Amino acid sequence: MAKGMEALPEGGQRCFACYRLRLTEAAAAAKTGGFDWFTTTLSISPHKNAQKLNEIGLELAQQAGVR
Repeated sequence: MAKGMEALPEGGQRCFACYRLRLTEAAAAAKTGGFDWFTTTLSISPHKNAQKLNEIGLELAQQAGVR
């Protein structure tokens, strides 16, 4: 997933791709499990971009049909 992004700075597009990967898996698991919600612990870290995590999460929630 991060191949070719090794030289990108920490906190940028490489991180956002990882957020998307992790949240996609969480949304899929929630859908498969019949859960109402999905979430991540990544947003608690001061080193992660909570605004971007929420943006990606909302997009994936619409796609998966899980809040």
